[in-house]
Amino acid sequence: MSEFISQAIAFTQAHPGWAAPVLLGLAFRESFAFISLFLPTASILVAVGALLGASGMAFWPLWLAATAGAVAAHALAYAIAFHF
Repeated sequence: MSEFISQAIAFTQAHPGWAAPVLLGLAFRESFAFISLFLPTASILVAVGALLGASGMAFWPLWLAATAGAVAAHALAYAIAFHF
């Protein structure tokens, strides 16, 4: 698992243009029920947040992407629960 964490952080650091989609996916995985038990995305989100301040990436687009991922996960979980 620690290899997955370090690879995700290194990828985000090497490719800042992909930071928003990566954060969207990580926030989706962290917010969706039961997926967060198997993938350690919270630690990656914290590490990428620290990387944000050090690298000078724009805060608001990345925050918006992470928020959109979390909202999408909650909406999907709600729709699945409402259906069943």
